[in-house]
Amino acid sequence: GDHPVTAKATAYLAAHPLPFQEEHTKLEILLVAMIGEYFDIAAKEFAQEATYEMMGVVDMIHLNKLYEQLCDLLGRESLMVKLNTLTRQYFFPIPATASFLHGLTRQLVDTLTQRDMETSRQVFQLIVCQM
Repeated sequence: GDHPVTAKATAYLAAHPLPFQEEHTKLEILLVAMIGEYFDIAAKEFAQEATYEMMGVVDMIHLNKLYEQLCDLLGRESLMVKLNTLTRQYFFPIPATASFLHGLTRQLVDTLTQRDMETSRQVFQLIVCQM
C-alpha cells in the first residue's frame, strides 16, 4: 500500500500548487512542508524497526538468565541497575533517538539548501519567496 503520508501530500499539492517546472524542486518543497507529518511516522517506524532488529539478534531467554546470574553475583539488583547504567553510558553515548533526530535534521538542512536548476535559488529561498 501507499505510505501514510501520501494522501496528505496529495491533498497538500492540490491545495498548494507549486509553480516550479523541476520535479525535484517540487519534491524538496513538499518534503519541507510535510516534515511534521513525516517526522511523526518516521519516528514510529524507526522505533519499530530498531525493536524488531534487536529482537532478531537478542535471545531474551538467555539475556534474562544472564541478568539473574549477574544479580546473584553482585548480591543486589540495585547494583545490576547501576552496572546497566554505566554500560549504557560507556557503550551508547548517543541514544538512538538523538541519532535519528540528527539524521532527520541533516536531511532537512540538505533539502533546504538544494538548488533549483530553473531559478538557481536554493529551496529555502523559494519557500520564503512564496510566503
